[in-house]
Amino acid sequence: MLSDVQIERYSRQLILTEVGGRGQQALLSGRVAVFGAGQTSTSTALYLAAAGVGTVYVSEAATHTAVGLNPDVRLVDLGPVDRPDALDALLDGCDVAVCANVAPARGLAVNAVAIRHAIPLVCAAAAGSVAWVAVFAGHDRRCPCFHCALPDLPAAPERTPDGVAAVAAGLAGTLAATAATDLLLRRDAALVGRLTVHALGEATVRSADVARNPTCIACGTERR
Repeated sequence: MLSDVQIERYSRQLILTEVGGRGQQALLSGRVAVFGAGQTSTSTALYLAAAGVGTVYVSEAATHTAVGLNPDVRLVDLGPVDRPDALDALLDGCDVAVCANVAPARGLAVNAVAIRHAIPLVCAAAAGSVAWVAVFAGHDRRCPCFHCALPDLPAAPERTPDGVAAVAAGLAGTLAATAATDLLLRRDAALVGRLTVHALGEATVRSADVARNPTCIACGTERR
């Protein structure tokens, strides 16, 4: 049950049909791990905390930025998760993993563990003036994983307009947090296996399905 204080705190979300009381309780009990140490991960943490996601594991810098924003939210420093066993232990207790502007090698490592623990993986990044987000569920034989999609993900351009890159990084974090909360609310039907790209310079948005690779070395042998 939500307290009177919480009802007031989340009043704008509670009136949404896709959230409501049960949805808000799902958010409050949710556990999300956010990987990445830049502006995108910080924006992700801020919006997850504002939404009332109960536990958010995030980099130390992002923890300091979002601390005190919401008393219902526990912000936990990711700590060193370079070792496979540490990463495995962290994701074993999470509902959603988020890779926010991480290097491909880190994304692949998180992807492999997310598949093992059967949790969805949100990937978002800013590539110059372009922000993109995609949701992967490599544990589901119907859906692609991050490794399947990696060759088709946007790459950074040679030149980035001044000021636009920071806006794109913040937008990528917003998109990542939105996708993560939708997953916690079980509103994932239209999310998984989709890549959405926001090109700020051209003021365009495009979305496309991501094809799964049945011979993928990351998820091809571990599908249910």
